[in-house]
Amino acid sequence: MEMDIPTQQQPDLIPFGQDEGRELLVFAEPGRVPRHTGERVARDRERYEGIVAALGEGMSRRQVMRTFKVGQHTIEMIEEREARLVATLRDRMANRFRRASVHALERFEEELAAGNVPPATQWVAAATFLDKSILLSGGATSRHEVVSQGPQEALADRFAAMKAARVVEIGAGEAAPDSESGVEGGESR
Repeated sequence: MEMDIPTQQQPDLIPFGQDEGRELLVFAEPGRVPRHTGERVARDRERYEGIVAALGEGMSRRQVMRTFKVGQHTIEMIEEREARLVATLRDRMANRFRRASVHALERFEEELAAGNVPPATQWVAAATFLDKSILLSGGATSRHEVVSQGPQEALADRFAAMKAARVVEIGAGEAAPDSESGVEGGESR
């Protein structure tokens, strides 16, 4: 018993009208690599300017990617395209931070002179201000020292040998004994 089941054609996944879906086909060509120019983001001017402002304020690329839902390559292209603007915004922010730190320092000095700063805060502030002062004057603010020490037993043996050393008086014109063997006329090491 054969049944005649009517077949119907599956609709196209990509509509092929005049130019519909053309960019998908171009992208699907073998060896084709997508170009990230930031043009799609640039169409939304408010979003684009928000990305530029965020980069100028020093927000990390990852934060910008999450906040604005854009890819790393898009951010790189925007940074490249708007390099002057991003740098100008960063300079402005740096200047604002400098002005704010000067005002905060002046206010701290006034409070310190008036006796309103607790002693524990004074110590921390003094150390911080000294560190920043040295840094701004070009000095090093940290020192790294490497200390190596031989085995403790070898050090103890050396001190014991120094304590047990024989004292020898040398007169004028006499040769000094060899420091290792004690033989006269040898070279000291």
